[in-house]
Amino acid sequence: MFAPSPTGEGRGESIRPQGLALTFLFLFLPSPTLFSPNFAAIIKPVGVDEDFPRDVEETAMDYEFLRDVTGVVKVRMSMGHEVVGHWFNEEVKGNLALLDEVEQAVLSVKGSERQWQRAGHEYTLWLDEEEVIVRANQLAISGDEMEEGMSYYDEESLSFCGVEDFLQVVNAYRAFLQQR
Repeated sequence: MFAPSPTGEGRGESIRPQGLALTFLFLFLPSPTLFSPNFAAIIKPVGVDEDFPRDVEETAMDYEFLRDVTGVVKVRMSMGHEVVGHWFNEEVKGNLALLDEVEQAVLSVKGSERQWQRAGHEYTLWLDEEEVIVRANQLAISGDEMEEGMSYYDEESLSFCGVEDFLQVVNAYRAFLQQR
């Protein structure tokens, strides 16, 4: 869904939705929604510093907030961070008290080696001083319960990101909710 800009050559490229993603969005949303003041999207561009080596790929968290016709906010994240969006959609659902709890946890583990965990109905969020991990609870199944040679596809059930990046999405989510 997200593709590098055709004008970039490795540095300063931005990531944005291309053709089919935009077409899909416009085909399946009722036309009054497209022109409503409640319809908005936030996409964070990806940038690479001049000193950043060309052979190292940066993985930024791109996100988009949408409000459907019923007013429910949905979060979509870039590939590799989809689970963070699912966590917002399934666990947070506009519950700012949960976001307050997570922000307090970030402050409590800062400067220490402690970790914090919040298990939800569908997803569990772990964090330490540097990293946030969101994991689908269905991944709690151990490998011993599976047939030999089998494994679960978990690419869209587990996500890692930096605490600062995660807090940036939390703040943008709060701001989007207040735009009602």
